[in-house]
Amino acid sequence: MFLLCDTIEPYIIPERQAGMYDLDTFRQRVQALYRAADPFADGHRPTQDDLAREVGLSRAELSKRLSGGGRGALSCANAQAIVRTLAKWEALQTQATAIELLALVNCPPFKPEEGQSPPLHRLVPLSPATQARLERGGNNLPLQFTSFVGREQELAELRQLLNSTRLLTITGAGGMGKTRLATELAFSLLDDYADGCWLVSLAPLNDGSLVIKATAQALGIREESGRPLLDTLNDYLRPRKLLLVLDNCEHLLSACVELSKALLSVCPGLHVLATSREPLGIAGETDWRLPALDWPPPNQQLSLAAAQEYAAVRLFMARSRAAQPRFALNTKNVATVAQICQQLDGIPLAIELAAALVKALSVEQIARRLDDRFRLLRSSDPTAPTRQQTLRASLEWSYDLLTEAERTLFRRLAVFAGGWNLEAAEVICAYPEPSEHNLQSEIYNLQSNDVLAGHVQLVNKSLVQMNEQDGALRYTMLETVLQFAAERLVNSGEEEELRQRHASLYLALAEQAEPELRGAQQVAWLARLECEHDNIRAALGQLMNHEPEAALRLAGAQWQFWMLRGHISEGRRWLEAALAQSGVGAPIARAKALHGAAVMTFEQGDIATARALHEANLAILRELQDERGIAETLFDLGLVLFYQDDYQASGSRFEQSIALERKLGDRWGTAMGLSRLSTVAYVLGDHAAASVYVEESMAIARELGEKSLLAQLLMFKGERARPEGDYATAQAALEECLTISRALGDKVWTAAALAALGRVARDRGDCRTAHNLFSEAIRIQQETEEKVWVAPYLDDIASLAVAHGQIRQAVRLLGAGTALREALGTQRKPFERDGYERSVAAARAQLRDAEFEAAWAEGRRMSVEQAIDDALSVPVPSDTTVSYQQ
Repeated sequence: MFLLCDTIEPYIIPERQAGMYDLDTFRQRVQALYRAADPFADGHRPTQDDLAREVGLSRAELSKRLSGGGRGALSCANAQAIVRTLAKWEALQTQATAIELLALVNCPPFKPEEGQSPPLHRLVPLSPATQARLERGGNNLPLQFTSFVGREQELAELRQLLNSTRLLTITGAGGMGKTRLATELAFSLLDDYADGCWLVSLAPLNDGSLVIKATAQALGIREESGRPLLDTLNDYLRPRKLLLVLDNCEHLLSACVELSKALLSVCPGLHVLATSREPLGIAGETDWRLPALDWPPPNQQLSLAAAQEYAAVRLFMARSRAAQPRFALNTKNVATVAQICQQLDGIPLAIELAAALVKALSVEQIARRLDDRFRLLRSSDPTAPTRQQTLRASLEWSYDLLTEAERTLFRRLAVFAGGWNLEAAEVICAYPEPSEHNLQSEIYNLQSNDVLAGHVQLVNKSLVQMNEQDGALRYTMLETVLQFAAERLVNSGEEEELRQRHASLYLALAEQAEPELRGAQQVAWLARLECEHDNIRAALGQLMNHEPEAALRLAGAQWQFWMLRGHISEGRRWLEAALAQSGVGAPIARAKALHGAAVMTFEQGDIATARALHEANLAILRELQDERGIAETLFDLGLVLFYQDDYQASGSRFEQSIALERKLGDRWGTAMGLSRLSTVAYVLGDHAAASVYVEESMAIARELGEKSLLAQLLMFKGERARPEGDYATAQAALEECLTISRALGDKVWTAAALAALGRVARDRGDCRTAHNLFSEAIRIQQETEEKVWVAPYLDDIASLAVAHGQIRQAVRLLGAGTALREALGTQRKPFERDGYERSVAAARAQLRDAEFEAAWAEGRRMSVEQAIDDALSVPVPSDTTVSYQQ
């Protein structure tokens, strides 16, 4: 039976969803299929005459309809008849291919009853496993909104090569279509890789140290505290069959080489598909150079049909029709179109740039300009490779078509990394008043309205792409175009000024965002900073090299974002580098950076170092008499002392912090101090005081709209109500905490809320629900860099293992949790000890001493990942009424 449209949609046709009509590709695929068939007893291969007879049309009429005499010329009835004929001739083998062909011309799949009738009944249906894999995704490959023209032979060759090599690099000049080909190849191979095909886009990065992090992010992997991220990647990939696409390696070649060698040496099911302008140079690598699209030979008279046999012509036609729907290939322009494809050497990007101008120029005008430009560039750079000359000529020509204002904007936009919005472009690229530098170099001065108008024109001329992201418009350039713009920027003599303006803008953005990360607009500002993260990285790099003090300010303003969004290792590196680069630095900026570095160091479990950094920061703040900074640092020292089990000293720091915050009228700081002081009071047994502190803190948090703090307070409230048997209060508080944490994108507190809800379910006797909640919590926690929280979750699942009779496994988990705490320099808090001691006592009662000690030692030897895997393997309780208390 044929699959219905909604079940096949994820597989086929990103183009169909965008309303594409790709008759050219349909015709080429049909021709390739019937020419390869062998249905006749006399052995002759099918021709278009044979196909026309089967379809019920004359050869001339079929040729006309397949050549595109208007969108409605080839009807769905015609297309379905063609597919039936191909199935009859056994040129089609699968339902997927049939549906894909029909979708190319916007025709629906056959009805189920048609699929059961000859000749369609012989087509192989999608297997249940394939269908399930397609529905669940298994990839992060981007949807494409333009048709994929040509490259059928290349795709087939690359698929074959991946059967014999584990590292395949597609090399070629910029603009040759390496990324698109790799994406299409990966999409076609989803059935072959049980764990999916995953794209790592390296173009926005300019720091080789970020390659591993980018790869982990593409796979949804986070760092483990105290463990190299590469080791975590290896452990994740080792048991999997997966295709990893490393896209745009050339500017980070050394990092890509090291990553590929490290992963391939220990992950037997991994294949790496790389795109680069040069090979990686690793033993065992297959270097496959991507050729240009085939184009007509010069000085030949071509018919319309003959011209369309060439992929370069088909691409020019497809993109020209997108720019100008009335464009058509005819006897008058076919020779000129062929000439354009010849002059552009079949390079896809160059052809697309040329085709985009048919709405403004005739093909004859395009051809004349290309001819002039190519001769000029070849003569000026005779040592450059031919393809580079040709691509450069295409870009130079497009650049020359711009007005002076558009050229100026185009090159200035090269300062952005990872995209930009219009407002940022107006600030950086518009010079309302001539500066001294501009007056000396006679650089064109843009106004804000020039920037707006310029974006419209650059988008129309295909030099800038416009995308919608979270409801807002954002602009990007293709990598090759961006590099060309960057060259123009360097040659203009204004690069340094533009990069400084860029750095100043993103410094200002970070400092503007800093106070908002503690208020009602926290969620929106976190999202905005995430969107601009590449630009902030670029600004930090610029300032580190030229203005270390400003780099210190930017890192200090950014640390809360890094913390809340889980970029802890990266943030700590930037902060430490800025602190080292700036020397002593401005005391206020240095104090802020020390504060951020201390917090991140603490979150990574290096508590002793965190304490030293906080104390160094406190000394600076006392010298500055900065009461606000002193209050914040006292708070953080209180937190460090709490985790070092010095509860009296911890409470004293929190009280000092609260007193200063009340004096300053800082409601947020007061609420934070009260929240932590309540925990100290609770640990020391003063439950009444703890409740008072929580309620006052919660009232302030709600008043301020401070969601992150409110979530933490709700967690404290729920966790304290549970041991007292007030499950309704605990459940309500923890569910609200979970809702807020998910909205914030805070995985740490989302996991914590799930685990706390699991404890409520466990204490109520619903161990099945508790198991599901604990498992979800620990899976989410795996994605973060904060391992302080893993230890209590191991205790939680151990308690269920005891209740379910998995005694040795419970002891292993308890031993692993204890070892992890020791490694982090922490101990179980008093409110955690009752449950732990109950589990230990129950286990000892059922095991001999030697058995208990052996299981305990085994757990202590486990890595964090091994302990988590062991925890997730605890069987789900079959009876929801098993009582934990028993």
